[in-house]
Amino acid sequence: MDLRRLRPAEGLLTVGAVALVVALFLPWYSLPSGERNNAWEALSVVDVILLLCAAVALLAVVLQVTQRSPALPVISSVAATFAAFLALVLVVIKVADVPGRYTDRCYGVWIALVAAVILLGGGWWAMRDERPGVGMGRSHLESSG
Repeated sequence: MDLRRLRPAEGLLTVGAVALVVALFLPWYSLPSGERNNAWEALSVVDVILLLCAAVALLAVVLQVTQRSPALPVISSVAATFAAFLALVLVVIKVADVPGRYTDRCYGVWIALVAAVILLGGGWWAMRDERPGVGMGRSHLESSG
């Protein structure tokens, strides 16, 4: 593992993924009684998909740090971008359409929206940034000598 391989895009991916996971535990919607429900209580399948999207982004960061070859980090940054786009679409739908028994949106859904945008920006940047991290791109002879 070489943390010098991390680029700023992976930092955005990490921030977005962590923020999305945290947002799943924050209140998303309020009931008429005033009770607030988080994503795990209010959503049926979307919460699990959002968690998987965050996991894909974190996997891209881990692969960037652990792989000597650029192939897997490049593929994972593409996968992270698609996962981030899916997360953004799902959160936008949940912002626009409040589930039937709820009366209002809470701050958790807005944090999830910002996190999904950050994820998409980080994934896009990672996919577009072709320069290797400091620890990548050197030949075997240069790194051993």
